[in-house]
Amino acid sequence: MTDLENIGKQILKFSSELPDGVKLVAVSKFHPVEALRAAYDARLIDLSMLSAKEIAQVNEYHAMVRERLTPYLNAEEAAWLADKTKAL
Repeated sequence: MTDLENIGKQILKFSSELPDGVKLVAVSKFHPVEALRAAYDARLIDLSMLSAKEIAQVNEYHAMVRERLTPYLNAEEAAWLADKTKAL
């Protein structure tokens, strides 16, 4: 099994475990690895455990995710992503 096949199987497994009302959308415009980029859930980040450099790295990653994915989203999805990727 190739890495991409394995990733595809993991995505299908993940999508079957999503709560009601949450959907996983496949977008063919992404590079396969690009589609896996996601924001960190800020609720799970204990800022007191991170250095200023680590916080900056998370913020830079979120900015990159927002920049790369927003062009493929509608207004509602883009607003959601902007909220989820705002600076810590």
